[in-house]
Amino acid sequence: MLIFADHPAPSLNRYQKNTMRILSILHFEVWSFLCVLGGMIVYRLLTRQIDMGGIFARKDGSEAASPERIQLLLSTLGLSVQYLGQVWHTPDGKMPEISRDWLMVFGGSSGIYVGVKALTMFAGKGTNQERIR
Repeated sequence: MLIFADHPAPSLNRYQKNTMRILSILHFEVWSFLCVLGGMIVYRLLTRQIDMGGIFARKDGSEAASPERIQLLLSTLGLSVQYLGQVWHTPDGKMPEISRDWLMVFGGSSGIYVGVKALTMFAGKGTNQERIR
């Protein structure tokens, strides 16, 4: 918008003011909802109402740690922290771009997890059917 010296700056009309007010209220509601939701999850984790036992364990009964689960969790947390940092520092309210490197890391991590899961499922298929009988 160009403003010339002989024309005063346009003022916001009633519709624009109401729209800005509604957007401010929605912004506050979304952030409030996310904070309350995060607080509820943290509270339930701390009071052990959400069971985290065995989150890294293999599901074959051995209770050994699963490296593919650990690396998937770490890559997810890394991508989440990096993306939230970009959201926080984006001044104009636009969704930030996800870099190609992070997409490749996350895609590779997910591929490793799914590949190992498929291998263990197909390799142990006979033993699972024997357990059912």
